[in-house]
Amino acid sequence: MGLLDDMLRREAVRAAEEAQRLAPSSPQPYALLGQIHVARNDFPKAQEMFAKALEVAPQFSQMHMALGQLYNLEGKPDAALREYEAVLLANPKHPAALLRKVATLLRDRKQDEAIAYLQQVIARDSRNAQARTLLGG
Repeated sequence: MGLLDDMLRREAVRAAEEAQRLAPSSPQPYALLGQIHVARNDFPKAQEMFAKALEVAPQFSQMHMALGQLYNLEGKPDAALREYEAVLLANPKHPAALLRKVATLLRDRKQDEAIAYLQQVIARDSRNAQARTLLGG
């Protein structure tokens, strides 16, 4: 990482912290801080910021997705799946959550579970092109 990148990240942190101070009930500053900490490979701090974003906005699907990705980076597939499930509970047709759930199951060598899940999706919505494509048909 170059000096300019580091300076820009520090400025982004300052701006997000100021936004957090001005709008403590907004999840966006916490989301930004979490993303900055992921970029710095400071996963515990990133998780803390994403959790704070969810405290102020529990249905913020972007944060559930970010936490899912973070848990996958940390090798915690069960925790990642819980986050993707939270998104899918609110929006069963969320394409990114569906894809990441299946990818997580496959990475965790749970092919049968991934196939069964896709079959359930198609049973609920026979026109779900993404699920059909992932199933190979």
